[in-house]
Amino acid sequence: LKPPRLMLADDRMRIDAATCQNLEILQNKTGEKKGSLFAAIDKNVTGPGARMLSQRLAAPLAQKDAIEGRLDAISFYAGQGAETSKTREAKRLILKQTPDMARALGRLSLERCGPRDLA
Repeated sequence: LKPPRLMLADDRMRIDAATCQNLEILQNKTGEKKGSLFAAIDKNVTGPGARMLSQRLAAPLAQKDAIEGRLDAISFYAGQGAETSKTREAKRLILKQTPDMARALGRLSLERCGPRDLA
């Protein structure tokens, strides 16, 4: 895990709640995820991955260098097209079995954790 780092306000765009709702970024007009941009592109198999995507959609990068860095990373992984579906599924299976540490630590700090959080 990487240590926490401060995200400066200038690093991200600020999208107010009304705009986020009108653009249906995280939810559709009725408040459901179905039909939103998030639902259309979310292929995550882990809770942390889905949370990160949600945060990135709600507060997109604003700095050109950061955007280009993210695009380079996407291009790298998209260029892995020769990867077999068997390899891709093996990676997804490993990720599915990875515990959600942020969720577990949050529940532990609230003294609301259960056996599933400690496994």
